[in-house]
Amino acid sequence: MSKKNKPLNTVSEVKKFLSTANPNQKRSVGNNLFIVKNKNHGVWKLEASKVDIKGKKTRPTITLGRFSSAPSSIDIQSLKPNKLNLLTLNQAREFAYNVKLKLAYNIDPNDKNNDEKTFIDVKNDWVEDTKKKWTEKHLREIERILGRYVYTAIGNIPIKSLTKKHFADILRPIYNDDKFETLKKVRGWCNNICDKAVSDDIIETNPFIKLKNDFQHDKSDNSFHFIKHMDDLPELYFAILNSKAEPSTKACLIFIMHTFQRTKETISAQWNEIDFNKKLWSIPNERMKKSFKKFAEGQDHLVPLSNQVINLLKKHYQITGDEEGYIFGGYRSRYSKPISSGTMLGLLKKVGYNGKMTVHGFRHFASTQLHDKYPEKTLVIEKQLSHKDTQQMRDRYNNAEYIELRIELMKIWTDMIESTISESS
Repeated sequence: MSKKNKPLNTVSEVKKFLSTANPNQKRSVGNNLFIVKNKNHGVWKLEASKVDIKGKKTRPTITLGRFSSAPSSIDIQSLKPNKLNLLTLNQAREFAYNVKLKLAYNIDPNDKNNDEKTFIDVKNDWVEDTKKKWTEKHLREIERILGRYVYTAIGNIPIKSLTKKHFADILRPIYNDDKFETLKKVRGWCNNICDKAVSDDIIETNPFIKLKNDFQHDKSDNSFHFIKHMDDLPELYFAILNSKAEPSTKACLIFIMHTFQRTKETISAQWNEIDFNKKLWSIPNERMKKSFKKFAEGQDHLVPLSNQVINLLKKHYQITGDEEGYIFGGYRSRYSKPISSGTMLGLLKKVGYNGKMTVHGFRHFASTQLHDKYPEKTLVIEKQLSHKDTQQMRDRYNNAEYIELRIELMKIWTDMIESTISESS
């Protein structure tokens, strides 16, 4: 046997093979067990022998799991073939032996009793029952979204062990990030999968019943609609500017376009919150969203203002100026009360953007454009959106708030807006 075809016997030999092998290249580790180089890792595959009820011999290839150099506490006896299993060389060999033993007795190694069925197992059964109703694109979307938000957390946990807290921990960060469309999909799919488990007598009650009133979003906000490209911005900008709306309504929309802060926080802005010298808007902590208050520890949210935004405010001050009053006060109240979010949404509808753009959509628009063009600035962008840093320790010690970087970011964003509008005129 040549050295090239000699079975790998040690972990170091497996690691060396994976570091130099091409995608889909495989090497034997003995007894019909192979390590296959995948795009990002090694995969254990067993080429087993099986005799069906007619006496015909077949040689199915079974994926046992992925290569791991560090042993994990895993019960080989109850383990089922799964691409998510993490197995060392010795664990893979022991697992392969158990699988071959089951095949010899015509036992399907993937068969599980109800106590063993994981969330992914029940999801697969649910998909099998309903996939005729869906397109391939929809099936891929289910796998992509569940793979990103659900599988890592609970995919391999027996569904019988899952509680309300497991699902709440999955939904909470999606809700806090204002990803309401994703939240709706994850919530709906997980609920259906749990319903499937109930109908198959795997669990007695669906844990989502207890989550019925949690993480709800006001659908009347329609905050999902927003323009998708910078080239779409000039038409919207001039539609707002040339409308017959009140000055405060137009100014507020353009202000939000530049600062991409939440509607409620903006319409209640007061002149004494603006530091014209430092070019900063300090939004009081008590007016911020509940999720911000939890991690801000009483701090106000600082919004750097570009030169263009400062000039907009100075011009607007000549109309509604009152050092103790609202920046975007309504004409009917003699600027003593702020305009409503409905007033701005009404303006967008009047100028032809009903179902195309919302006030909250400016946040999504800015986030999309900045993340797309400056992915390396994601921490600064998320801070400016007043989102919590997902790495808790880093967030705890980040008292500097990236303020200098956020000043630069807001200048970049305003310049992007101004240059796009200028090129279209």
